[in-house]
Amino acid sequence: MDKKAVSGIVLLLLLMNLLTMVFSVRPVSASLPVHNIDTAENFAAIQGAIDDPDTLNGHTILVDSGIYYENVIVHKSLKLIGENRETTIIDGNMIGHVIRITQDHVNVTGFTIQRSGHTEFNSGIFISSAWHCNISGNRIVDNFAGIYGSPKNTSISNNSLVNNTVGVDIHHQATCNIIYGNCLSANTVSLHIYNADSNSILRNNMTNNWRSITIGYSRNNEFYHNCFFNDTEQILVLASGYANFWDNGYPSGGNYWSDYGERYPDAEELDGSGIWDTPYVIGADNQDNYPLIEPWTPTPPAPTTIGKLKIEIEELGSEGDIDNQGIVRSLIVKLNVAQKLADKGKLDEAKSVLEDDFIPQVQNLSGTHLTAEAADILIQSAEYIVYHL
Repeated sequence: MDKKAVSGIVLLLLLMNLLTMVFSVRPVSASLPVHNIDTAENFAAIQGAIDDPDTLNGHTILVDSGIYYENVIVHKSLKLIGENRETTIIDGNMIGHVIRITQDHVNVTGFTIQRSGHTEFNSGIFISSAWHCNISGNRIVDNFAGIYGSPKNTSISNNSLVNNTVGVDIHHQATCNIIYGNCLSANTVSLHIYNADSNSILRNNMTNNWRSITIGYSRNNEFYHNCFFNDTEQILVLASGYANFWDNGYPSGGNYWSDYGERYPDAEELDGSGIWDTPYVIGADNQDNYPLIEPWTPTPPAPTTIGKLKIEIEELGSEGDIDNQGIVRSLIVKLNVAQKLADKGKLDEAKSVLEDDFIPQVQNLSGTHLTAEAADILIQSAEYIVYHL
């Protein structure tokens, strides 16, 4: 064989080897949109990140903006965080639950969660009998139930729940949850509570729904500083003999009812307090004794600092509004961490401690180891600090 033929064969073999190398190169992981920030691993899908054996309880999964056609099962204690709730979309493709939570201590925030199955009771987020979860800052739209299940000591806060058959549905011994600061609109029923005791429903706006609340076989739930506006029907009570609390006493007040003037045309303001003098009767065992004349708005807290907030916590502990000194110490430890980060100029990290750790802990403890009023004080103060850092 002549030299030219040998050279040609060698060149051909080299070219084939080069092509094999080129086409066998995997895409770099950095281009994948789902990230475990604790392991620095990246994934193509949310479920893949959760299922990965390196993903452990306590890890954080960060999801880039995009549409994810998935039915996610969260079976580990994780923080699941979307980049932007308007553009980070989990779409259930009208099949089953979009997100199913089966473990305690799960945090879901920053997503649009949409298009569950529409048979009873598929949901945007299903929470089994899980404890201490935090569902906050999401858009939950076009599901049969927006949030559904039997959570305990869980915070559902600052979500927008729109165009669901039921906005939030808690039942079967769901207890000690706080449903706080949500916007529920254009749902058939905003809130359904069934066989669920001792939950706090505070500062929610329920507007343009067919019905605001259905409640049955449930007692000792508290509802105040909510706005019930322009709903076809306000409240349906399914059973008598179950008393709940529909105000926070005087002068804090109860709820705003847009049909109040029609029902009680002769009512007058009580001593310039912004409260009507005639209770809003819901049923034989339920009434708002101090209905609000205008929708509730928070009283801006006095200018405060992390140091002043620590003093506030100590005072609430000494006065019994926080009933456990271990909780006092735990809250102060979080504030110490935030203060150290702020002192080092790491303001985003300090804000994260307040928003992701301090405020959710306060929300989870409200109504149990913290009075609701004490929780309101701490949350408002923390939000003020976050805004001004």
